[in-house]
Amino acid sequence: MKNLSLYLPTRYYFGYNSIDILGEKARGLGKKAFLVTGKRFLKEKGFLDRIFSNLREKVIDFVHYDNITPNPKVDEVDQGAEIAREQGCDFIIGIGGGSVMDASKGIAIVVKNKGSIWDYMMLQREPERGALPIILVSTIPASGSEYNPGGVITHSGEKKKWFFRSDYTYPQISIVDPQFTEHLSFFYLAAGSIDMITHMLEPFLSAEEEGYIPNRFAVLLIKGAMEMTLRIKNNPADKEARVNLCYISSLALCGIPTRGIGGSAMMHWVEHVLSGFYDNISHPVGLAMLLVPFIRVMKQKFPENIKRFENIYGIDDIEELFKSYLEKTGLLISIKEYGVERSDIDRMVREYGLLTEKFPNFGLDKIEIENIRRIYTESYDLSYIS
Repeated sequence: MKNLSLYLPTRYYFGYNSIDILGEKARGLGKKAFLVTGKRFLKEKGFLDRIFSNLREKVIDFVHYDNITPNPKVDEVDQGAEIAREQGCDFIIGIGGGSVMDASKGIAIVVKNKGSIWDYMMLQREPERGALPIILVSTIPASGSEYNPGGVITHSGEKKKWFFRSDYTYPQISIVDPQFTEHLSFFYLAAGSIDMITHMLEPFLSAEEEGYIPNRFAVLLIKGAMEMTLRIKNNPADKEARVNLCYISSLALCGIPTRGIGGSAMMHWVEHVLSGFYDNISHPVGLAMLLVPFIRVMKQKFPENIKRFENIYGIDDIEELFKSYLEKTGLLISIKEYGVERSDIDRMVREYGLLTEKFPNFGLDKIEIENIRRIYTESYDLSYIS
């Protein structure tokens, strides 16, 4: 196991109805909040009025900004930052899924540093003036953005979906309330489970060294994510399963199950390229479509890591494990079904190659370009299924 470092400065609150402590916990962070949400979910499910009332009860002044879409865009982040600056907001509250939470972190950077969020992507520039304090409330177990400092933003004009992170963008406070999951479709919840699973699976399978603790912790959480998701499918009233799934999501990308083994996040980048070209594909669904072809490549590239995973999990075939899970959750679907043109595979492969060349320290070259093509091609029409 390699040397590692961990930094987890977020104060984390978890449990049913924990959304009701939002106003109380926000009081010490600033005088005026910039409240970031998506357009529909909170309002349609009756949560938005509850949140407004909670903040007003605790005398929290706020400006509401709901112009965040799935796969959040550069202009949405930059516009939010401009409004927050004009309105004199001095901290951020982001309530939503990964898109809203990532956008909230981006807004927090741009308010303090000006310019565009795109200036800070791919670690090319550090936000020297820091970022506004951030509170995040997660509404779906998937990205784990509530417990890490990273974010992903899409540049629609360039069809690029890039990454940023900074120690300044760790949320000061995060709240995870499993009751939100009761208002999500099973398909959406199951897709979220793929996001958390791949956060741990891809570094495990691409690892340079074995890590006794992280390897076993990752397998425990992956197994738990699948078990809890299927429990919810069989019994939507299973609150314990919802609680466990939300907690797994936060832990998956916090560093504990993945650091010290030298793994990389290549599969996430294969998906970022895909949904950078096709904005109608949400990140978790994109990961689900790419998962089995990715595993098939990793079986050839890293057979020892594959065997290690199978031994710890107690299975004979990792490919069959995840193929079966996708079938049970309704996620065994092709990128063709989401409108991807076969002719765009060449363009997506070239984009991945450009990322590999431009950012050599990201570990993207652990998979050769011909295997990136294979992943997209097999995902196109599920040609790997015999």
